[in-house]
Amino acid sequence: MITLNLLPDIKKEYLKSRRTKSLFVVGAFFISAGAVTLVVLIASYVLGVQTLQITSSQNSIDESKEILTETEDLAKVVTIQKQLQALPSLHEATTKVSRLFNYLKVIIPDGVSLSSVEIDFDDQTAEIKGTASDFKSINTFIDSLKNATYEYKGNTEESLAFSSVVLGSIANNDDESSFKITFEYESDIFDPNKEKLVLTVPSITSTQSQTGRPKSLFNEKEEQ
Repeated sequence: MITLNLLPDIKKEYLKSRRTKSLFVVGAFFISAGAVTLVVLIASYVLGVQTLQITSSQNSIDESKEILTETEDLAKVVTIQKQLQALPSLHEATTKVSRLFNYLKVIIPDGVSLSSVEIDFDDQTAEIKGTASDFKSINTFIDSLKNATYEYKGNTEESLAFSSVVLGSIANNDDESSFKITFEYESDIFDPNKEKLVLTVPSITSTQSQTGRPKSLFNEKEEQ
């Protein structure tokens, strides 16, 4: 059997181009259909799922708002909670006044009794009033203030705890002498961030109070 190709080359090219065009049109149709389907799905999510989520969230907000509205003394409760949250930071910044009693045990010599202690934490000054059995005891007390040093964790270099120590007034009675002493103090000694602070009165000669000074007093240390 003999087959003869009667179609010229031009017509074959034409038919081939038509088939290619048909395939391109069909492919473009499917791509367009897929794009439209994707847009529809996205629109369904935005309009459907997100709408449901927004509605659910709004319902939760409304329920919580209703519970808060029904809570008695809500403003007081919120205020108290804010104050409680602020307590830790306030505590860290609070001056550690409790150290004062331990410091007094170190610096007050035998024969001296205090009647009042006033401290100005803004100006970092203090005023002490009291009585002593004799003038030597007062001098010993002044020496203790002038020479007291301190150190704390992370800083072992001794520094003077008090300065500008002044005997403001003194009055002699039959059995005792009353006095008033003013001085300035270093803020470190009441700083709560200075841990394991040690106040020491060294055994040194500074004034006439060396005579009759109790030795045990000048070897004391107090750690806070």
